[in-house]
Amino acid sequence: MKFIIKTMDSLFINPTADTPKVAFETSGELLMEGRSLPENPNIFYDPLLKWAEEFTHTKISFNLRLEYFNTASSKLIFILLKKFIDNSSVKEILVKWHYEIGDLDSLDMGQQYQSILKIPFEYIEVAESEF
Repeated sequence: MKFIIKTMDSLFINPTADTPKVAFETSGELLMEGRSLPENPNIFYDPLLKWAEEFTHTKISFNLRLEYFNTASSKLIFILLKKFIDNSSVKEILVKWHYEIGDLDSLDMGQQYQSILKIPFEYIEVAESEF
């Protein structure tokens, strides 16, 4: 079982070998980093999706620093981003998409999200040791 700490409206989830660290601050500073291949992705992502629906700040800066994510996680990350877009409180979103140098699959996935969702992405190439 994951250790989840919810303080006020912020959401923090400690990472495991198969799930990312999540730090969603009420200020709009959001972070997911690590690996996302949970055994049951719906159970892991459900609190994030609910948090996105209840979020009340106007700006989001979302740092996605995932060294690896599986297909199920990819779909839920897309849904998570869509929840923020559909949230009437949110007026401005910037996704900072971190990907390993030379990982064109990860870069391509970010570009696909950006193309479909029509929100700004900043692409940040990082060394493997920085994940």
